[in-house]
Amino acid sequence: MEDKNKDKIEIIGKNGQKIEITEAEQERRAKIKKVNDEFKVANAEKSRIINEKEIWKYFFEKPKKNYNKYMYEMLEFPEHLMYNNESVDEYCGKWNEFFGNKNDIYLEIGCGSGNFTVQNAEKFKDRNYIALELRFKRLVLGAKKSKKRNLDNILFVRKRAETILDFLGKDEISGVYINFPDPWEGEEKKRVISNSLFSKLDIILRTNGKLFFKTDHDQYYEDVLEMFEDLGARLIPFSPVEDEHLPCDISGLILGGGYPELHIEKISQNKSMLKEIKQASEDEMPIYAECGGFMYLGESIEISGKKYKTVGAIEGNSHVTKSLVRFGYKDLEANVDNVLCRKGESIRCHEFHYSDTDSYGTGFTASNGRGRKWLTCKATKSMYAGYPHLHLWGNPGFAKSFIDACEMHGR
Repeated sequence: MEDKNKDKIEIIGKNGQKIEITEAEQERRAKIKKVNDEFKVANAEKSRIINEKEIWKYFFEKPKKNYNKYMYEMLEFPEHLMYNNESVDEYCGKWNEFFGNKNDIYLEIGCGSGNFTVQNAEKFKDRNYIALELRFKRLVLGAKKSKKRNLDNILFVRKRAETILDFLGKDEISGVYINFPDPWEGEEKKRVISNSLFSKLDIILRTNGKLFFKTDHDQYYEDVLEMFEDLGARLIPFSPVEDEHLPCDISGLILGGGYPELHIEKISQNKSMLKEIKQASEDEMPIYAECGGFMYLGESIEISGKKYKTVGAIEGNSHVTKSLVRFGYKDLEANVDNVLCRKGESIRCHEFHYSDTDSYGTGFTASNGRGRKWLTCKATKSMYAGYPHLHLWGNPGFAKSFIDACEMHGR
């Protein structure tokens, strides 16, 4: 008697059920699948070719002989990158619909290759991020990083900052980041920071929305120093590297951020300057020292196993690291009355340093917005010293308190 189950095999159906089919049926199904797969590949390739042929129209008025290869690669990241102005503008006031949630939205203007925003999107999954950039390569690199990390709370957009009112609605944004913008020396009118931009940010930012601005450019940095001058201070520049002595008739010290390790030989050998700054600290002269200035006030800085002596006005030894130790924006709340503020007062800050210390201090409590808190900074009635760079424009009272302390010391 012939076995009816001969040449039959068992497969799993679409819904997970077991199905018995003959080998001939399996071969037939395999051929159909192959044809369908080939059709899908061919159709996708056809669509890609059509899109590649047409994509230039989004960026140029006339076709060119050669295009940047990254212009074509933008097509590979539809979930993380938008370049069509019309599509972007359609979401004006409706970006929470795009992200599919009601979380706060943060904007970065001039995101480069996206490292800052991608890291933030990884850390703060309960926030949405829109990153603006114009260069094709940078947009693609940012989108690649987002896709690799499976981030669904970030979008790279090819838009200019001056057009933000075209695609962002009133009170739609909780925070704006502008990190190290091009200073456009000699062509200052091209700077992204302008009165026009501020008027637009005033529209898109929610009540209590925040602007975070970071620069390593002298002119921008001087804007902060200008605040001290506006409050009545007379600023006298000096160099812990080149000058042997502190300026005469001063009543306070500002030791800003930087990289003391780059000048460590000269700094550690400038013994007269080290001695005078330590004596100024012992005399309770008001001192404001952040990041590199904080390291300089400590007992030593270690580089590649070698220790270099520094001021010694505060306890602690710093050492240079190969990777970024702390990075990002934080809130600081004072644990004690100090030269900048009263206990309980707070200010926004950021950290960015390739070094660490064995003595952070306990004058302030830092929080990162995700529930994590830790002690940091040296804070006394005559000194602020810590890694955090304070955003003094966020709380001008801190600067005012420091100036008042300097005035009292100078009497």
